Amino acid sequence: MRKILLAFAIAAGMIQACFADSFPSRPLTIIVPYGPGGGTDLFARTLASMLGPKLGQSVLVENAPGAGGTIGLQKLNNARPDGHTLVVASGMEYEMQALSNPDAPVKATELKAIGNFGTQPMVLVARPGLGVKTVDELIALAKNKPGVVSIAAVGPGTALQITSLMIQQAAGIRLIDVSYKGSGQIVTDILASNVDVALMSPPVVSGLIQEGKLVPLAISEANRSPVMPGIPSLAETPALKEIDTKIGYPLYGPKAMPQQAAEVITRSANEVLATPQFQQALLKLMVAPAKRILGDDANALTTSQLAQFRKTLAAKPAAQ
Repeated sequence: MRKILLAFAIAAGMIQACFADSFPSRPLTIIVPYGPGGGTDLFARTLASMLGPKLGQSVLVENAPGAGGTIGLQKLNNARPDGHTLVVASGMEYEMQALSNPDAPVKATELKAIGNFGTQPMVLVARPGLGVKTVDELIALAKNKPGVVSIAAVGPGTALQITSLMIQQAAGIRLIDVSYKGSGQIVTDILASNVDVALMSPPVVSGLIQEGKLVPLAISEANRSPVMPGIPSLAETPALKEIDTKIGYPLYGPKAMPQQAAEVITRSANEVLATPQFQQALLKLMVAPAKRILGDDANALTTSQLAQFRKTLAAKPAAQ
C-alpha cells in the first residue's frame, strides 16, 4: 500500500510539474472592469508589459467598464477558468453592488486571489471656480447651499463612490452624486465645470493639480500618504476622523482556476514586483508597493474595506 501511495504522489508531482512547464499555453488577458485612462487601467497595462516576458506569453489588457465593475467580473466568470483570463479589481464589486442596490441583477462570485501589489489613497479634488481650498470650506459651502454642490466618482457601488457617501454622512451634508463609467469622463466634466468635486485616483489628477487646474482637498487614508505628502488626509478634518479608505491593486483569477496556474502567475508576479523598474513604475503611478504579493493579503484588504462599506451603506442618508 505504501508503494502504491508513493507511486500516486510521484505521479501527482509529475502532473503538476508538467502543468507548470506547459502553462501558460497561449496569451493571457487581464480584464480591467473600468474605463481606460484610470488608475486601475494604467496599473494593469504596466503589469501586463512586464509580466508577459516572465511568463513567456503576451499579456493583453481588455477594458470592460460598467455596473460598478460587475460587467468586467462577469466577463471573467464567462471565460474558461484555466488561468489565462485574470482581472485587476478590488474583489468587492459584486458585494458592494448588492449592498448599494439590492435589486441589482448581479450574481455573487468567488475569486482566487493572486495577490495585492500595493495601495494608494483616493484624492478629493475641486474645480478652481468652486472657490474652496479645504474640506472644511467644502462642508460649509454644502451646508449653506444644500443640494447644489455635485460630486463625481466612478460608480455606483465602487470604493470611490462609497467613500463619497462616507464623507457626506460623517459631515452631515448632501451632495449631488454623479456616477461615471470611467475617470476620463470625470476629468472632462470637472474641467468643463459640469461637476464641482470628484474622488479620483492620484495618477489621473496629479498633473492637473500641479498645473493648477484642480484643487486638492484631501486624501482618503487616515494618515498623509508618501505618494501625495503635501495633501492633508480626510481624518485631519475633525468631522471625518474615522474615514480611512484606500484603493488596492489586487490581481484575481476565477475561483475554479487550477492552483498550479495561480502558483505560476504568483511566482512570476513576485519576480516582476522585485524589479527596480516595476517599483519605480508603481511609484510613478502613485502606488505604495507591497513587499511581495500573497493571496491572503488581497483578501485581508477586501475584508477590511467591506466592513467599512457595509457600515456606511447600512447607515441613514446624510442630513439635508
